[in-house]
Amino acid sequence: MTLRDRVSRRRAGDILVEEGLICKSDVDKVLGIQEKNRQAGNRKRLFGMVLCDLSLITPMDTYCALHNHGKLLSLAQHLVNEDIVSRDRLDQLSAQAEAEGMPLVSFLLDQKVMKKSLLQQVLFDLFYIPFRSVSDIVFEKEGRGRLAQVIGRSAAEEHLCIPLQFNGASLLVGITDPSNLIFLRDLDLAFPQYRFTPVFIPFAGFTWFYRLLYDTPWKGEKKPVDLSLLMKSSMVICDPAAEEDKIIAFFNRYERVQGDGNLTVDEGRQAHFLEFIRHHHSRMAARTQTPRIRFSLKTDKGGLKVLAVPETGETS
Repeated sequence: MTLRDRVSRRRAGDILVEEGLICKSDVDKVLGIQEKNRQAGNRKRLFGMVLCDLSLITPMDTYCALHNHGKLLSLAQHLVNEDIVSRDRLDQLSAQAEAEGMPLVSFLLDQKVMKKSLLQQVLFDLFYIPFRSVSDIVFEKEGRGRLAQVIGRSAAEEHLCIPLQFNGASLLVGITDPSNLIFLRDLDLAFPQYRFTPVFIPFAGFTWFYRLLYDTPWKGEKKPVDLSLLMKSSMVICDPAAEEDKIIAFFNRYERVQGDGNLTVDEGRQAHFLEFIRHHHSRMAARTQTPRIRFSLKTDKGGLKVLAVPETGETS
């Protein structure tokens, strides 16, 4: 560790001490842990994240304190520093994401700039917050009135974050951008009876939950739907367990066709659809000796069915 690195980390610790979030002895403890990890050749952990490891501070408090003092390492800067994305490319992607009204986190995934597993690791290393697939979360529609009291529709639209579920006094909140943590800190002060637990979710997941919670489609989904284009869509699945997001997106297209362009997601139907895809993928992959199975939509006797075809061309 260079003198400059140590001074920088010491300064981050001093800020958190000044904010009353940790004690001076905690700074020395974290610096000692970082030095031991460095000597052991372990993966580098940021100062604030080590504090989170020790349960001495919350990710939300860390983010807000360092942000207020201009000492926060942003996602964009980290990607450039680690040579994951060039500065010019990142500036271009950021501009495109802003033009499309999509958070950079989701835009990076949509454009396949980086693998989901790498993005998950980066987000956790920087902010100590996991990235979750929407299929991991059970949305309790019967409690939506209580959820909407904490984060109303206008606030969800402005900040692109949404309340997901209560677990006692803990409220799980889906965020789409690290800056949402500043908004959550304000909510934490406004609702001291709750403990807010943030998780990153894809933008598609946000719009889905938004529709369920506020009983209205996301503002970008009001254009007429061309059902003929939806009917032409298909997906190739190699590993259903690792490609649930793709299956859910296909399920949403299936539901739109069924609903004549409207989408009303039923969690029971979604779970059944996921199991349906897993079952038929497993059967066809075993029979044809290929894991690449293409699923598409077709009409049959006035109804809508899913067609499964191995990439060899055999149909089922």
